[in-house]
Amino acid sequence: MANQTVQPNDARRSSNGLNVTDGGTVVNSSDTYFIPNNGRVVLLVTSTPGCTVTVQTPGTVDGLAVTDLTASVGATKQQAIGPFPTTIYNQADGTIQVTFSAAATLYPVRV
Repeated sequence: MANQTVQPNDARRSSNGLNVTDGGTVVNSSDTYFIPNNGRVVLLVTSTPGCTVTVQTPGTVDGLAVTDLTASVGATKQQAIGPFPTTIYNQADGTIQVTFSAAATLYPVRV
């Protein structure tokens, strides 16, 4: 299992916008992905077989663990997941930790 850092792309107002169909990161179930998060990051995930995306919540509330966020992506569908408040989802280094149950393509976008 490898740790991979994936940089988010910035959404744009220009007439060209942001092309999210090219340049996505192919992800798999054996790696863990870390994405810099400023509280305005959204994950666009496409998965041919379908998958579950898990975003770790490292913090606690009153000493109790916060349940990790899981989102289902249907087969051949694209799902937008996020944004992620930094006080709930960020690791100590300012990233969110994301895993996938199956192969997918990830397009992290900062809006």
